[in-house]
Amino acid sequence: EDSKRYLRSDSVDEDDSDDFYYGNGSIVTATSDDTGESTASIVTRVFSAVPRSPRTPHLLHARYYAEEGPAVLRTIIFWSALGLIGVNVYYMIAVEFEYTPLRISLWVASMILLMVIPFLEGRCLLCLDPQGFRSRVRVLIISCFCCLRDLWGRGIYYMIAGGVQLAQWWWLAIYSGAFMVFLGAATFVLGVTFSLKYRNVRDILEANDAELEDEFARYVSEPGGLSIGGFASFLAHNGLDFDDEFVFLAFSSIDSRKTGYIDFDQFRRWWYRRIKCSSKTLKVKPRFRTPEVAY
Repeated sequence: EDSKRYLRSDSVDEDDSDDFYYGNGSIVTATSDDTGESTASIVTRVFSAVPRSPRTPHLLHARYYAEEGPAVLRTIIFWSALGLIGVNVYYMIAVEFEYTPLRISLWVASMILLMVIPFLEGRCLLCLDPQGFRSRVRVLIISCFCCLRDLWGRGIYYMIAGGVQLAQWWWLAIYSGAFMVFLGAATFVLGVTFSLKYRNVRDILEANDAELEDEFARYVSEPGGLSIGGFASFLAHNGLDFDDEFVFLAFSSIDSRKTGYIDFDQFRRWWYRRIKCSSKTLKVKPRFRTPEVAY
């Protein structure tokens, strides 16, 4: 029977081979239906779904921010783009527009660049359906310009759009274009930061024992082993963001001898059991979004 099942991550069947994770933490299990392209195919192309694996919750959290970015930033960019489109329409209608080839070219180029932005950043505001019109247009845009999938690439695009808007050179276009350039620069910086964080998470989760031990040794500053401060630094610097409660409880569970320090063998057992190769269900706290089983 052709079907679509949307499941939360706290009810995962470990044997399901057709599950696809994507950015909001849910999984999609889908087969082909009468609409043509299957939901799984859409999710794979739009969100670059990662094969089912115990490590994917950590990877996908970092990957989601590297590709999508914070919701607040996306909302600001979305409404700013609509505002700049309104400025251009006002410029054409209410201001004495000079119909020269340069002016017309800049106006058309600015409108085209700005009208693309709502499709790139309108997921939370327009449509969440991965088979909807907005999603399909976004897939088409990203298939032509692959760098727009990542946050840093869209930051460069927004700086270009703001520069073209600014080049129209009348007072409202100058202010609005400069603001879009600023948003593009902020997006680029955040995108690079989140991309580096994603790379760190991917590298540490794919590290072998020798690489993991070398990374562990970097944070050992006491003769007795790794302290709780070094443990917290190890997690944070490798892109694994957890709250203070998680770090304390996790360290206490590793430090079975209650010495205040842990050695690599203790850490390694916890790492493979709770972070890398845990077979337990990951449950998410409403406030901190912390995997409880990692305790």
